[in-house]
Amino acid sequence: MRLARRPSPHTGAPAVTGTGIVTLYLVGAAATALYGYLPVPGGLLLALLVAAGGLALADRWRAGLLGGGSRFLGVTEDEPVDFFIYADQDPFYDALGPGTRENVGGQANADIRTLLALISPSSIDDPWVGVVGPHELVHLAFNTARHNP
Repeated sequence: MRLARRPSPHTGAPAVTGTGIVTLYLVGAAATALYGYLPVPGGLLLALLVAAGGLALADRWRAGLLGGGSRFLGVTEDEPVDFFIYADQDPFYDALGPGTRENVGGQANADIRTLLALISPSSIDDPWVGVVGPHELVHLAFNTARHNP
């Protein structure tokens, strides 16, 4: 069964690469949580590097299936989104509200289409900075897909 008139010659590589990225991510999670081969900070660093590498590759290839949740979910984000970036932790946690865990670096509030991120001047060159925006946008895409008739 074909879903398009002509099969695209460019779908195989992103599909196999995406599978490999997910597998590497899950291997890192298993090595950390199930088997204890990696300490938790090392497992988190590995997960961050795998996610950042996958997003960088998706951006280089312009491959939406690797980097964009909205295309994968079949929804389009066409409403405005507010994205607030905080340089200091105290105002960031004030904006998130009471009861927020101490390790939160970003948050998506889908009901009001607002994203928040903590990006201090000292961490501006960290790979995480390139991940937090797309990561929070995927939360909005999942929320849009959930409400899509």
